Amino acid sequence: MKLKYVQVCIFITLFSILFLFTTPIFADEQYKEWPSKNAYDERKTWIIKFNTAFDKYSLIDNIYIVDSKGNKIKTTLSIEQDCKQAMIDPFFSYNYGEVYTLYIIKNIKSESGKQLKESIKFTFPVIKRPE
Repeated sequence: MKLKYVQVCIFITLFSILFLFTTPIFADEQYKEWPSKNAYDERKTWIIKFNTAFDKYSLIDNIYIVDSKGNKIKTTLSIEQDCKQAMIDPFFSYNYGEVYTLYIIKNIKSESGKQLKESIKFTFPVIKRPE
């Protein structure tokens, strides 16, 4: 009996690790593309406004930024008190001359449980302000 319990625990642990270290790929995901906008600040904070209050836990892994090579960059996500606005900024500075893409995945839900209609992507090059 004890051996069976240990085997089940090992199976659950291995199965959990498999899912922890697997990043979902949205290869066939359709995105609404917002027009590109230049970022002149290497620490630019992007503000995302919602029409209705959202479930703050649904934002986890559903708003992120990738660099031009497709690498997810480390960011900080902040939420306004009314849960109608989220801010995402880089943990480290963006690189001038690099092009980044902000993704907002449709898995985000309102407080009432309604999901976004579509995923969104927004590309922004980081350039020095013209003098």
